[in-house]
Amino acid sequence: DFTVASSQLSHYTIDILGYFAPPQATALECLNSAEANVTVAGSATVDLTAPACAAGYAETATQCVSASFQMPLVSMSNGVCSVRNNGATPAILYASRRCCRVPGR
Repeated sequence: DFTVASSQLSHYTIDILGYFAPPQATALECLNSAEANVTVAGSATVDLTAPACAAGYAETATQCVSASFQMPLVSMSNGVCSVRNNGATPAILYASRRCCRVPGR
């Protein structure tokens, strides 16, 4: 948007280089971070932090997997998985992050 004012008869030439591309809907590009794991002793409580997302990606979910029905997830948030092993034998807890970005054109 521009304005040209003149007190005399004038001729103007305007040359614009470039273009405007309308926005395009783009699907998210997602991947999982590396997976961390820890062995949780019987009757123990553990917090496990998943590895961070790669540069340029943002965490969209925390993924926690308990290897035993005796070890329920207590909480999972911001890349941290918390469990309580209610069993007598050790069990493994796995943690990773779901990481996404909007790819460039």
